[in-house]
Amino acid sequence: MRLSDGTEVTVRPYQEKDAEEIVGLIVRNFREVNVRDYGVEAVEELVASHNVEWFRGVAGYANVYVFWQEGRIVGVGSISSFWGSLTESILLTIFVLPELHGQGIGSFIMDTLETDELFLRADRIEIPASITAAEFYRKKGYEYKHGRKEPDEENLYRMEKFRNPVKLVRAGMEDAERIHGMQIEAFAQLLDKYQDFDINPGNEDLEKIKMRLAQTFTFFYVICLGDREVGAIRVVDKKGEGKKKRISPLFVLPAFRGRGIAQKAIALCEEIHGGEDWELETILQEEGNCRLYEKMGYARTGKTEAVNERLTLVSYEK
Repeated sequence: MRLSDGTEVTVRPYQEKDAEEIVGLIVRNFREVNVRDYGVEAVEELVASHNVEWFRGVAGYANVYVFWQEGRIVGVGSISSFWGSLTESILLTIFVLPELHGQGIGSFIMDTLETDELFLRADRIEIPASITAAEFYRKKGYEYKHGRKEPDEENLYRMEKFRNPVKLVRAGMEDAERIHGMQIEAFAQLLDKYQDFDINPGNEDLEKIKMRLAQTFTFFYVICLGDREVGAIRVVDKKGEGKKKRISPLFVLPAFRGRGIAQKAIALCEEIHGGEDWELETILQEEGNCRLYEKMGYARTGKTEAVNERLTLVSYEK
């Protein structure tokens, strides 16, 4: 890419001899840019922990790209597998020389990382973003993980992008066995925990799935992440005046939880069936489930039902 002064910025893979200059670039960003949001004391703690040995450690597990202009390093960026996952990756150490901020080098770094094999194989990419950089990443298509717009214990925003978008595919009778299998897997842990054999979807037989699919007011959707079937959601929509729509059940397979998939599935159902007049029940003891629905605008009605000594159902509406 070319800068406004006509000089060219080029990119190449990291070499070990680059480490010291890269760390100097990163430290300058801490002291000249991030200090505005974090303060001197916090920045100096970062400087103490971000030394040459630290960066060589990063380069040992990440693909690192170095960006050059006229014989000097003006930017750096890296990408790694997210905790060894084959379907998730994480972007790290994205920095530009402070005096060259705002000239498009940051976007060039991001565009380069998004052509790396670790990006292209991933369904989801995460970025631990500084307070300073969060808006830049949002412009590049990254959103706050789980919708949480507050920094974590490291004072970083967790942001993410899904390469393969969540979509809903209307299910038919031919999908009954697959839905049943996913439902049993998805609810197995809760069934074991609460022993709610009479109402838990993980204890339902195939015939009940088929019965629901045959109902004219049931809209069963398979939740897909790209080409992968990762769960399902059933909407009861009788389309009558004053009739509330109902979600029952909603589930995501264990391997795909924590990615905002359930939240997106609810939003898609609301786009299809309308955003008002909804109701549902969830387990009061499962705080994560309650938070999910409350984030999506659902409010508790005050109605609860004790199923057994372990489990209470709580009602929501929107």
